[in-house]
Parts: sequence; structure tokens; C-alpha cells
Amino acid sequence: MPYEPSDMQKQHMKSCYEHGLEMYAAATVLFQNPKQKVGEIVVYTIHAECMMMAFACELFIKTMLYYEGCGKEIRGHSLKSLFEDLSTETQKSVIDFMINQCKYKSEDIYRDLDTVKDYFVKTRYEYEEPPKDGHQIRLLHTGFLFSFGYTLMRRCIAGESAWENI
Repeated sequence: MPYEPSDMQKQHMKSCYEHGLEMYAAATVLFQNPKQKVGEIVVYTIHAECMMMAFACELFIKTMLYYEGCGKEIRGHSLKSLFEDLSTETQKSVIDFMINQCKYKSEDIYRDLDTVKDYFVKTRYEYEEPPKDGHQIRLLHTGFLFSFGYTLMRRCIAGESAWENI
């Protein structure tokens, strides 16, 4: 018998997904125009866009976990840990899309996912932990984050019918 989410789980899915879309949209807008003015000060928003995209990825994965009824409380920010909590079938569909549509190699996906796993937390508190090598600019894997976010969003859209009537 297929899994049928409760109304509460459907509500979690819907609100998680919608919040993820909001973060995705904001990150995309900043990515397209990273040079912003705050009063007379010019700022570059690379850390903000990466933080928001990492959060969008987290929310999309959590949406899928609610959809799958993972059977445990969904907590944490590690993209890698959350992704590993998804069913093997869902993980495979995400990886296959990244390979076929985004032109990533499987080994690069896992390597980059490990690299960005804590971006949401680390970029929020960037000011507390200066780079260890003394450079002010950290390598941010923006391309991977945005491809991963797009893939997760597309995967959520595929399951949207699960909560559309609540």
C-alpha cells in the first residue's frame, strides 16, 4: 500500500516548499545582480546568495523527506546528511538529473555536496570565523549550489500534487 501523508505532513510539505521557493527566488535575484547599493555603500552579495540557495536546498530536501514520510523528526542543516536521509530512489533521480541536465559527473556531485554541506550555517556566521589562510575571499561553489537547488526544486515540483488540495 503506497504511503499517504497526513494533512499535517502535507501542510509541512507545502509550507517548507513555499519557503524554499522564496529563498530560491531571492538567491537567484542576487545572483543575477550581485552588486547592490545600501545608501552610498556598494556591497557584493555573493555570501548572501550562497546562504539563501543553501537554505533553499535544505528546505527542498526537507519537503521531499516529508513527502517520503521518513519516520523521524526532520532537523539539521547539513545538506549531505539530509540528502542521505532521502530514499535511494529519490537520491538517484536527483543525481541522474544533475548528470543528464546539469552535466555533472557523479563523483563531482558527491564531492561538491560534501563541500557545501554546511554553507547555510557557515555563510550566516562568516564574520565569526575568518578564513584560516588569511585571504578574505573564500571559494564558494556557486555553480554547484545553484544547479543542486534547481534540481531539487524541479524534483519538488514533480511531487507538488501531494499537497495542492490542502
